[in-house]
Amino acid sequence: MNFKQMLHQVLALVFFAMLNASLFAQETPGQGHRPPPPPGGADMEQNMEQERSSMAKEVGLNSDQQAKIKKIDAEFKAKHKAEKKQRKEDHEKDRQERIAAHKAVMTPEQSAKYDQWIQKRDAERKARHDQHMQDKQARKADKKAMKKGKGQPAPTQDGGQKN
Repeated sequence: MNFKQMLHQVLALVFFAMLNASLFAQETPGQGHRPPPPPGGADMEQNMEQERSSMAKEVGLNSDQQAKIKKIDAEFKAKHKAEKKQRKEDHEKDRQERIAAHKAVMTPEQSAKYDQWIQKRDAERKARHDQHMQDKQARKADKKAMKKGKGQPAPTQDGGQKN
């Protein structure tokens, strides 16, 4: 290997090492950016109210107009909720039809095994969903603690601060 080839290899290694270091140095675990909370709950209501207030100031709405806008938002929210419920019902109906179609091509023994497989799969999905919800609650609690402590690390048991 000549000097030029060796220099190219060394430069490539240095480049990839620096790239790798920069990717992992972006944030420390447990800090930094988190995805916005999913829609729903009190946070969403508070956000909607802030958005309406901002819009009222920017556009120059009077109190009557603001009340009408709030009513419109409530009507659209109710409509969206009803549509979401309908989609969920339609999805479950389609799921049951699909299961029935699958079972139509199976022997009775296969159909019984299929039922067991579906139960197992649904239990696994529920467990993943439950874990997701627990993680979500933990993130929400962390966010509240960070706001309360104004970004300071949580105190340790001896009264000091975690580093």
